[in-house]
Amino acid sequence: MRASSVIPHLLLLVLVATLAAAKTVVDLTDTKRFEASVGRDRPALVEFFAPWCGHCKKLEPKFAAAAAAFAHQPGKVLIAKVDADKNKDLGRKYDIKGYPTLLFFPANSDNFEVYKGPRETDAMVQFINEKTGATGKLTGDGSGSPPQAKEAAKPVTVDAVQLTSGNFDRIVMQEDKDVLVEFYAPWCGHCKNLAPVYNAVAKVYENDDTVVIAQMDADEGANRPIAQRYDVKSFPTIKFFPKGSNKQAQDYDGGRTETNFIQWINSKCGLYRVAGGALSDLAGRLPSLDSLASRFYSTEAETDRSKIVEDARAFLAQAKVGTNSSAEKNAAADYYIRIMDKLVEDKKYVEKETARLKKIMGKHLDGTSLLEGKKVDSIKKRMNVLSAFVKRQLSDRVPGGAAEVPRDEL
Repeated sequence: MRASSVIPHLLLLVLVATLAAAKTVVDLTDTKRFEASVGRDRPALVEFFAPWCGHCKKLEPKFAAAAAAFAHQPGKVLIAKVDADKNKDLGRKYDIKGYPTLLFFPANSDNFEVYKGPRETDAMVQFINEKTGATGKLTGDGSGSPPQAKEAAKPVTVDAVQLTSGNFDRIVMQEDKDVLVEFYAPWCGHCKNLAPVYNAVAKVYENDDTVVIAQMDADEGANRPIAQRYDVKSFPTIKFFPKGSNKQAQDYDGGRTETNFIQWINSKCGLYRVAGGALSDLAGRLPSLDSLASRFYSTEAETDRSKIVEDARAFLAQAKVGTNSSAEKNAAADYYIRIMDKLVEDKKYVEKETARLKKIMGKHLDGTSLLEGKKVDSIKKRMNVLSAFVKRQLSDRVPGGAAEVPRDEL
């Protein structure tokens, strides 16, 4: 047998062995793993989910408990999940239109059916038993798994970028990236306490291409010279490397809560994230154009509006050649002008467009749409700018006055 044909067989054997030993939900987001597992030698119940979906989060412990109910029959039934927001091809293949969607696949078959029963552990276990002849067993509390087992089985996802001596300079020294680095040691109690917070912060900024939240095991032998380079003497030590051609490490001097980190990073990077990863009402807005937007919306005099649009276009032209120019600011300024042009054609445009965008966001939030994180950000920014036409200026709205208003210096 040729080596090229042996390798796939070996990979399949490893996969089968891994799945057979698993007592919890198996992640089959990877297409190759999915195709090697589903519709094969055993039936499968697969949850198609999205990480941001509230209903999916509520189902997670119940679905894990259902998987644990079959732990005494390894290899009998496969209980799996697919992140359909990450692997959209699989989502489209099985016509997933809302989250979570549960599909049952018989053994050795390409057919499947949608599970329409209650999203409760006992109901899912009963459904699997009836379909497969398995004998899933629930514990006394009906959860399918004792609390300790569920806690131990919960997967740990690391969202922070992992740095090593081999990739540190390539990632951290990128001129167009702001990079926050935690130097930690696996045995450090303070590092362990910080881990869930730091991981949550990394998740908050996952859609921001100009920000990297990273960490390095500074106690690992090959990484120690880098830790010494930046005078790391205790754990955790956190350093900030601002974007630019001559990067110099700065000490992180903020607090250790998720909110503390977010406020500090926002102030350093000019961003407007909030806990959980959403954008605040300030994102995408420019104070100088907020003033013009409010004036434009409040007057219907053609001469006044023409002058306001002229001022807005002059601002945009100057912004494009200013020292603080950026593609994002230019796009934001252009959107203000586009709204003004639309209002000339339809004085109800702001209300109509706001209602349209809210409807799209509503479908996203209730799990019936498939919006990527960056698309959600784009809609939120547009809604924020639309609101500038009908609300007071930011400097009148933000606690603390103009000092907390987004900066749009040229």
